[in-house]
This record gives sequence, structure tokens and C-alpha cells, in this order.
Amino acid sequence: MLRDEERRRRDEQDAAAFDALAARLHPDVVDARAMRDLLALHGPWDPVAAGEIADAFFLAHPRDTHARVLLDHVNRQIKENK
Repeated sequence: MLRDEERRRRDEQDAAAFDALAARLHPDVVDARAMRDLLALHGPWDPVAAGEIADAFFLAHPRDTHARVLLDHVNRQIKENK
């Protein structure tokens, strides 16, 4: 039962991080599979922190920067701040 609850919480957190990032990307560059794969491998990410990192990233990069570039940046920043 505990394992099911942990999985549910992880899925919710991954979905929230995905939504936070996808909302900031230009729709033409959202790569849902790459985003979900990276979250499955490196998550969970705090959705608020991921969104804040993405906002800072987009101060220096265009919104149509490919999702993978953003994901790699967010992943590095989250790892450095743990």
C-alpha cells in the first residue's frame, strides 16, 4: 500500500513539473516523450523550482528553444541545488 502511495505522489509531482515546463515552452517545441523520460530518470523535480529555473532560462533564450535544451538546463540546476 505504501509503495502505491509513493508511486501516486511521484506521478503527481512529475505531472506538475511537466505542466510547469510545458506551459513555458512554445507549443511547437514541446517534446512530451523526452520530458516524461527525463522526469522518470532524474525526477522527481519540485514543480515550482522547475518553473522558476525555466523562467530564468528564458530571460536569456528564446521561447522556441527546444525542450531538450531546457530540460538539460533544469536538470543541472536542480542537481546543483540539492
